Amino acid sequence: MKEVTSAGKTVEDAVANALNQLNATEDQVQIEIISRGSKGVLGIGSTDAQVKVTLLKGEEDAVAVGEQYLCEILNAMGVEEYDVEIKKDAESVTYNITSESDVGFVIGYHGDVLDALSAIVSLAVNRDADFRYHVNVDLNSYREKRVESLKDYAARAVDKANGSGYVTVANPMKPFERMILHTVVQESPDVVSWSEGEEPRRRVIIAPLSKVKKIGDKYERIDKRDDFRRHDDRRQTGFVRNDRNDRNDRNDRNDRNDRNDKNDRNDRGPRVVRTDAQRPIKPISTGDKITVGRPVRSDFAGGLYSKIEVEHPTEDKSGE
Repeated sequence: MKEVTSAGKTVEDAVANALNQLNATEDQVQIEIISRGSKGVLGIGSTDAQVKVTLLKGEEDAVAVGEQYLCEILNAMGVEEYDVEIKKDAESVTYNITSESDVGFVIGYHGDVLDALSAIVSLAVNRDADFRYHVNVDLNSYREKRVESLKDYAARAVDKANGSGYVTVANPMKPFERMILHTVVQESPDVVSWSEGEEPRRRVIIAPLSKVKKIGDKYERIDKRDDFRRHDDRRQTGFVRNDRNDRNDRNDRNDRNDRNDKNDRNDRGPRVVRTDAQRPIKPISTGDKITVGRPVRSDFAGGLYSKIEVEHPTEDKSGE
């Protein structure tokens, strides 16, 4: 707020000087008397009166400051060919930016940039005011379109819940957007909604009464939990084999097989291992003819081997 300190022979003179400097009227300022001055004795030792006059910021001045500040930001962002329309009531003021150029970056993701502009302009408007405005910045009536879109989304979710019992889990939303969904759902007696998660990932759940249960003042989904519970009940009654029991049965069978194999080996006696040097090797003369016949099944179960026949040359008994 702008203020000046002025002096004069009287308080009235000091105030008049201050009003002249501020270019304001008396109903637009706040006056604080610092000193009323004194006449002295025979004009000797007289002092002037001093006042401090503060210019009060009016409503129109605050709104104009916000508009000017918003235009400076838009110019710095590179926005061209735009207009600003102001809508004001007793408690709020809305700056609606209109532009035919591609200025979607001023909106941001779901209005994030518009929210930031609203917060910044609100500081400029309410900085020196004795009252506080709720400031809102909009672009091409985006916020109104967003509200209508959310209402349509909630209405479709309610129809799905009533028709097929479908449970809708909405994307994370801002608090005022979640409130719009809750307001629409309240109009349907058979559908409820609640919010889950922490900011900024808090989201709305829309579900029919048949798919929820109420614990205290909160709702909770029961459709998936019931499926798990029925599955566990079937396991306990024997309709579904328990995985742990299956593993135990397999381990028991493996242990029995290992013991049987060990007993069979003990019955056959100690195992004799021969080295290559101990194995008899039948020499084959260079004159022997080796023929390979058709594969036949070996006496050893489990494999096929080629039968090798060795033909020895016929000895001449006559001595020739």
